Amino acid sequence: SIPLEKGAGQTFYIRWNAESQIGAPLMHFIAQDTIIRHDRVERMVLFALLGMMVIISCFFLILFFALHDRQYIYFALYILFFAGFLFAMEGYLGEFLWKENVFKSILISRSQEFTLSLLTISFLLFGISYLELRKNLKGWYWSMVVFLGLVGGRIVIMLLGSILGFEIGGWFEGVVLIVWVFSVAIVPLFLLILPAIFRIRAGFKPAWHFLIANAVLIPLTIITINSSSFSLIAYTVNESVLFRILQVSGVYVAAILQILIFSIGLAQKMKLDEQEKKIALKRIVDQLKENEKLKDKVNRELEQKVVERTREISEQKEEIESQRDEIEAQRDLVYAQKKEITDSIGYAQRIQAAILPHYSYLDKIIPDYFVLFKPRD
Repeated sequence: SIPLEKGAGQTFYIRWNAESQIGAPLMHFIAQDTIIRHDRVERMVLFALLGMMVIISCFFLILFFALHDRQYIYFALYILFFAGFLFAMEGYLGEFLWKENVFKSILISRSQEFTLSLLTISFLLFGISYLELRKNLKGWYWSMVVFLGLVGGRIVIMLLGSILGFEIGGWFEGVVLIVWVFSVAIVPLFLLILPAIFRIRAGFKPAWHFLIANAVLIPLTIITINSSSFSLIAYTVNESVLFRILQVSGVYVAAILQILIFSIGLAQKMKLDEQEKKIALKRIVDQLKENEKLKDKVNRELEQKVVERTREISEQKEEIESQRDEIEAQRDLVYAQKKEITDSIGYAQRIQAAILPHYSYLDKIIPDYFVLFKPRD
């Protein structure tokens, strides 16, 4: 507690030390009465918003296990890491784990970077799955994959550096931090906003929710960052509790609004997927019906062809039988004619053999002779 004199200018000197690098702390001067009035309400509101995010995350986790659609697990992780980032950003993590073992100290000091990195990865994965970039915008999809690899590599480097106690230090670390925050906080938004616009132009309606949700998050986040920046403002006893809560909870409200808009988009996307499945199922049923009709038609045609072919075969059989009967009749006629001729020849031969003398007798009485044999038939 610092005694403040009303209307008087006062100067205070503060000295602090740190186990590692010493930097400017996030500091506000707040009147004690204001703290007493604000702190409890502020914590209740912020923890209620964090609790809502965790509950929504659990809901989408359950939805993932029920439907086995990866966009739900990505969205659930995005909400969970967002809640973790806000929890760490407000200093609650350090408040609960302060002065613990070395690993927890590292976790506290680099928690915002880790959670922001994981938040970025889950956001990109969710955006890729939600906007269906792999199927529709392959160029953007591969650029996302490359960026995910860079973020993942940065996480590994941060983790190893934290465990091994390696730090860059100096002004260069500040530059790296600024570039990194810009990369994980700003670049992913633009990497996914442009594809969302392309998908809207292609007629993908759920992309509108993705675009609006990110548009809602940006201004409220900026307001919260400005209200949380380093300052030496003395908050007075008469400061409005509601105004202060709106200042510090802007990003929470933005996160809840974004999550709700995303949820509406996912519901619409689920509805569209169901409609597409119904349309596809109807096409399959129609195709099956068409195939059945075609099958019946083919069967009827085959039956007709079988009937016609059977009739043709029957007619051919009758014709063959008729030709067979005709041939048999002709054969019988020929046989009768042959028999008649043969019988006639045999009959004439017997008559002639009875009339004419034997050739041995003729040889004796008429040495030089011939026989004129000229039957009628």
